[in-house]
Amino acid sequence: NRFFAIFLEDNSFLNNRINLTAKFFGKYLGIDSVIFKISKKNAIRDFLSQFALIYALSFKLAEINKIDPFENLIQERLKKELKKR
Repeated sequence: NRFFAIFLEDNSFLNNRINLTAKFFGKYLGIDSVIFKISKKNAIRDFLSQFALIYALSFKLAEINKIDPFENLIQERLKKELKKR
């Protein structure tokens, strides 16, 4: 598998969703993942810098793999799984 997911955990509200998403990636997509905890002290700064990095990285990976980054089939399947819980 050429993909690996990295999740950033900084808020207890999102912890459950992050864990469900990581499990979804493994079970349905065969994508391994890791969850990193980030400091609450600099959470906003960390979030914004990580968001920019992840956004740019996702477009570059889509380009390399010749995938349309705006196609949402996987996202829609994930949303359905998250709504079930």
